[in-house]
Amino acid sequence: MKQISLFGIVMLTFIIVSCSLIEVSPVISLSVDPQNPAVASDVTITLNFSPVVGDIQTEISINDITVISTNTVPTTYIWKPEKSGNYVITGRVKGNVLGETFEKSVLIEVRDTSPPIIKSVNICPKKPESDDKVYIVMMIDEAETPYISIKGWVDGFGVFNASFPSPPYYLELPPLDPGTHV
Repeated sequence: MKQISLFGIVMLTFIIVSCSLIEVSPVISLSVDPQNPAVASDVTITLNFSPVVGDIQTEISINDITVISTNTVPTTYIWKPEKSGNYVITGRVKGNVLGETFEKSVLIEVRDTSPPIIKSVNICPKKPESDDKVYIVMMIDEAETPYISIKGWVDGFGVFNASFPSPPYYLELPPLDPGTHV
């Protein structure tokens, strides 16, 4: 009986030592859906962590401003970005058995998908004559970027494409045929 007890104790010790040598690395994941959101769209941010051992505190921040803090995993936050631009989304898990902090960050670009506002369209010169170059000049309000691409169609002249890195925005038409008026 003593041999079985001694054998059992040795086996139990072996199992305990073997299990304590297995190292489990914590895994933190942070997802943003959609990955390239538009202004005013619903963006789902999810923070996950495993294994959860002991008490933990999770938080999600956007550009270093904490938007949610809780002690549950997964942590989910629905965000509606108000402005276009680049944002750093950070997920942080504090605590665990050893009191460590784990962090993961994702850089996203929020796009403004609204069309630019055309404030005015003018023809220059006001009364072009034959052989005059004619310009269609536009005042465009675009808060996101000064870079504008214009595609226009002018009856009798066809399709025109132009891209501009900054104002003024205009389409240049070929000179008018004799007797043509705008």
